[in-house]
Amino acid sequence: MHVRTLARVWLAECYKKVLNDHKEYLMKNKLSKIVVMIMAVVMCLSAFVGCDWITTNVDEDMKQTVATVKISEAVNAEDITKKQLNAGYLSYGYQYVQSYGYTTSKAYSLVLQNLVNNRIIVQQSRVEIARLYNALSDGTESADTEFKKYMKDNTLAGTAKLDAKQSSAEALEKFLSEYEVEQAKYSVRKSINSMIDTYVEDDEEEKEREEVTYTARTTPTEEAEKDYEEWELKTATPTDHEYAVANLTLNEGVDVLKSKYTNKFDLNSAVAKAYKVDYDGKGRKKAYSALVKSLKTAGLIGENESAKDNEFRYAYFEDLYKSQLESALVSRYEDSLIAGVEKTLDGENYDALWDQYKVEYDNQMKTYENDRSAYETALGEVSDTKFVLANPFKGEAYGYVLNLLIGFTDEQSADYSAYSAKKGITEAMKIAYRAKLLENLVAKDQRTSWVQNSYGTYDKTTGKFTFDSKYLVSDDSALSSFIGKVTVKDEDGYVQEDDDGVEETKWQVTDVTSDTIGFDKFYDTYLKTLIGDKKIYEKGDETSIGQATFTDELNDTFNELMFAFSTDTGCLNKTYGYLSTPSNSDYVAEFASAARDVVTKGVGAYTVVATDYGYHIIICTNVISDPYTIDEAGETKFKADVLKEGTIAYKYRNVKVDSVVDSEVSKIANKFISEAKDNEDTVSYNYGAFKDLIEKDDYDSITE
Repeated sequence: MHVRTLARVWLAECYKKVLNDHKEYLMKNKLSKIVVMIMAVVMCLSAFVGCDWITTNVDEDMKQTVATVKISEAVNAEDITKKQLNAGYLSYGYQYVQSYGYTTSKAYSLVLQNLVNNRIIVQQSRVEIARLYNALSDGTESADTEFKKYMKDNTLAGTAKLDAKQSSAEALEKFLSEYEVEQAKYSVRKSINSMIDTYVEDDEEEKEREEVTYTARTTPTEEAEKDYEEWELKTATPTDHEYAVANLTLNEGVDVLKSKYTNKFDLNSAVAKAYKVDYDGKGRKKAYSALVKSLKTAGLIGENESAKDNEFRYAYFEDLYKSQLESALVSRYEDSLIAGVEKTLDGENYDALWDQYKVEYDNQMKTYENDRSAYETALGEVSDTKFVLANPFKGEAYGYVLNLLIGFTDEQSADYSAYSAKKGITEAMKIAYRAKLLENLVAKDQRTSWVQNSYGTYDKTTGKFTFDSKYLVSDDSALSSFIGKVTVKDEDGYVQEDDDGVEETKWQVTDVTSDTIGFDKFYDTYLKTLIGDKKIYEKGDETSIGQATFTDELNDTFNELMFAFSTDTGCLNKTYGYLSTPSNSDYVAEFASAARDVVTKGVGAYTVVATDYGYHIIICTNVISDPYTIDEAGETKFKADVLKEGTIAYKYRNVKVDSVVDSEVSKIANKFISEAKDNEDTVSYNYGAFKDLIEKDDYDSITE
């Protein structure tokens, strides 16, 4: 599924994303960049108290309208206040001054532009969602996509019509599902707790632990977390970590939660409903008072405003809730755009998608058949999001190999270099000397730094250190634990919280030593059953190349062996391994020849080749060919593969949907913003209200 790009990031993460892209912020024109929600000032508010531009008794000043937005007669005019402008500056605008050389005036003008653009997009989202829902309800539009079906059945408006003119929090709830409203409240509660946390004084001195970190060996790349649509959450199973995080709120025990909530939707809903703002815990009353005082000083809470008898208490926090609802509304609008784009892109029975594939195939064929270098560069960059569809040189020994290198020790390498440098030593003499060194070659578990960084669990009974599942790529239990001796300071370890507040046990490792395994024993233990008898490569001798049945299980286990034992980290986490070409000019001669020969033999062909680095166990993972032939048979196979996870067609469609959606969203954003800027009746500014913050030249740049 397309990763949501609209208004999905809450609080600091939202602004971190903005800052990372700051120079392209207004140029990319994606709604994710334009819809910037002005929310809580989490960490840095106290730093501004006492600054020259923050004064007391600013209630009336903060109430002033700085801009008014009304995109059409379908909505009512909505004001942007000076309080919102200041909140935006405190949330992220000041970082442009501190980090990117903006003047204060220019930073404020950027915030103002974002507030206006945000209001335009929110109003347009209300209009479009109201139109769509009302049409679905009265039957003038059919629910012909998953999104439309779910929206029709899960919008809180029920049988009532949605009115885009209504913009209160209560009215916005009607545009959304019960789940979306729950999550909006949950987000605000978490935000308030986070703000209070920054003011809590810790009276207890914690015993400081000296943390020693080690440069870690490359670890397996974790799959990006899927961005679920709401209806997909109902069939998605929570991870163990998600259960552990949920238990911090529900406090029923992870095992109970696993039996009680079997999908992400139910688990998330339970957490959202149970989570409360802690106003009264140890030290929190005092902290909350300090927070409110700071917000009053900044003009974000009125000086004489009294707390209300509801969970959010002040208008500022109620505004945060409304912002969250608006964010969810814009996300819902984006879902409607995505659904439409996917339907158009796929066409009838994926005809449109196949047509795009053929066009891209033809373009690649024309490019690559006249530029072999560009072709080989593209092959070297193949991934789950980059494809080579056309192969003008197929049949010329293009393919990929995995490389498990059991390398010489530093001492052996130094010995070999010293011998090779002696006067009168011939190439044959070098190879003979290297052969003697290979007789003493040993394999060692290379994951010592994973142990030192406590990437797993120490068992005091067995003395074994077992790695967490995220550091493993296969189901081979023989490779799940460190192969060697581990000594720790305290066998019971110590407890610390991860970034989500879940307690985890860590161990301070005092010594870690890998077992040494002779090469022959290593091969017989880990590779003989996996791929077959050991074959030592001899150029021109076909019997020195073995043949295995290459499966996903074999691929995973071979990769696991590479992570555990290979002294060549360059091949780790590569989609297929190293690219082998007819020339193989980037590799040492023996490796290049062996790689070319196993690719010629085909997928699953393997051998063991000696080089000056040690023994390389290499296996062919893929021989280059067109994923789909451009004919009727290729079309049939492509369409059959579109919904099969892992296939080229499936990956191709996802990439195309993402790309087209981003393009379409950008066009829509451009259209909304440019039309608003061109229409004097859409946006009006009250310069007198903010001339103390934004200089005239910067203001003029907004209105040009």
